[in-house]
Formats: sequence, C-alpha cells, structure tokens
Amino acid sequence: MKKRKPSRVLPNEIRPIVEFYPLKPVKRKVKWLILDPKLPRDGLIQAELKSAHGIYIFYNSQCRAIYLGKADQLTLWKELTNAFNRKREAQTLFKVLHPITGNAFKPAYKKKRGIRKRHVYLHEIASFMSAYEVGDALIRNLEALLMRAFPNELTNAKMETIEFKTKK
Repeated sequence: MKKRKPSRVLPNEIRPIVEFYPLKPVKRKVKWLILDPKLPRDGLIQAELKSAHGIYIFYNSQCRAIYLGKADQLTLWKELTNAFNRKREAQTLFKVLHPITGNAFKPAYKKKRGIRKRHVYLHEIASFMSAYEVGDALIRNLEALLMRAFPNELTNAKMETIEFKTKK
C-alpha cells in the first residue's frame, strides 16, 4: 500500500462560525443588519464575525445558495453587511404592483398591472446565511472553488480564478 503524502493544508484552516443561520434583518438608519445586536445570541455571533476573515454564503427560503462572498480585506461582519445592502443587477424579481389597502379597487381587466422587472437587495431575498473563518492564504481559492461547486445557482456576477503558487 502506497503511503499518503502529508497535506499542505492545516487542519484548522477552515472554522465554521454559523451554518444555515436564520436571518431576521433589522433596519438601522439607512442600512440593514443581518443580525439583531440586541439579542444575546446574535450579539455573540456578531462579535465572532467582527474578528474573522473568510467565506460567507447567503441562502434563499428553500436553503438554496444564492450568493457567495469572501472577506479577505474587511472582516466577515463588514463584508456581510455590505453585501446584504448592495443592489445587484444579477438579482432580479418580477413583480406586479397591486392596489394598496384603503384605495379604490379596480379589477385587472379594467386597470392593467404589468409585470415589472426589479433589481433587489440580498436583504429582500436571503433567509439564511453561513460564515466560515478561513486562513488568509486559502480564502481566494476556496471562494473560487465554491463558485464552481454551485454552477448556475449563484447570483454572483463575477467568477473568481484559482491561483497556483509553484515551487521554484
């Protein structure tokens, strides 16, 4: 039996912080927060995210991955919050504007209500999130790998490349 070469990746290079955590967005001034800092458990998670860099995934209500991102320059908390509030052309909904309660109602055959394409924010469509602390040298390649693992599922507009470092 051939002996296996030791791995060059350290066993603790990826550490789960939260997985499939349900989101209850909270509006603070002009931004939406993914967690409510007033809730004890959310406050503890927020503290972990503020001190870590890595990879995060947003999921829709059916637990399908809809957006994947990396936090290599900013902390996971900052990057998650920025992504959660960023308007993206890749994310669209088709919506009909219906009458508001209290206004006179006219049936659709009398007043046409066309279906309109609308760009949405993650805070409007994300229901769950996962976040992983990842070693700095691994973040970019792990994001690129995961993007390839979710083909045609993610709303990300940019495909990242896997970078190789060869020994001289």
